[in-house]
Amino acid sequence: MCCPCCTNTFNLGCFEPCGLTFNAGVVGMGEAGVWIIRLTFGRRNLTVGVTLAEGDDIIFPLDWINELYTYTAQITKPDGTIFEFTDPDNVVFDCFKFSTQKGGQTAITL
Repeated sequence: MCCPCCTNTFNLGCFEPCGLTFNAGVVGMGEAGVWIIRLTFGRRNLTVGVTLAEGDDIIFPLDWINELYTYTAQITKPDGTIFEFTDPDNVVFDCFKFSTQKGGQTAITL
């Protein structure tokens, strides 16, 4: 996949990239394996995978990304399906975006 093909994107805001982590919740039953996050910024695409067991927090370390960029991201579960999440208004999202800046928050939690 060259880039996230998003249907509905949630804007998470701005964050400090130093020490940045992204927490997408907890691995459910039958979802253990390699979780992949795909980040797109400018004309670049980055893919990072983490191996997780049932009950683990779904955490991607993102402390290596550059500041002063806007990223669009999508998470793929071990079975190849796209991870979706719901906001408080019950709107379903399949992607999220965030910007990096100096002095912002250092944790992203869905």
